[in-house]
Amino acid sequence: MSKTCRSLTTVAVVGGMVAIAVLTWPSRATAQIPEKFENLQVAPKDISRMALLNAMKDMTFALGTRCWYCHEGDGDDLSNFDFASDKKAAKDVTRTMMKMVEEINTSFISKVEADAKVTCFTCHRGHIEPEE
Repeated sequence: MSKTCRSLTTVAVVGGMVAIAVLTWPSRATAQIPEKFENLQVAPKDISRMALLNAMKDMTFALGTRCWYCHEGDGDDLSNFDFASDKKAAKDVTRTMMKMVEEINTSFISKVEADAKVTCFTCHRGHIEPEE
């Protein structure tokens, strides 16, 4: 094997290891999420921490917003948030929308196409209010 080939192989292996480390390292935000959830009304009570976090990330992406839109708190320091609080009306609207999406997927879409599903992004496309 040539010196150039060995160098490229080394770079590829090291780069792959760095990528794996970055992708699997717990993020700062993940570390700030409570270990135990309170006041879950739509999500299953036994949902894993990672599954709930992924669902919340999907919603924030779909609506183009951040955690503070539904939850009590400011900024990006999630350790100061009161996730159980129901003070914000947007949280109740979100629960209703989550139930609607589930109903659409189980009662309608699944009867037409087994693998198809709607998500928040289907209508919102990165905006708090769905575009017309």
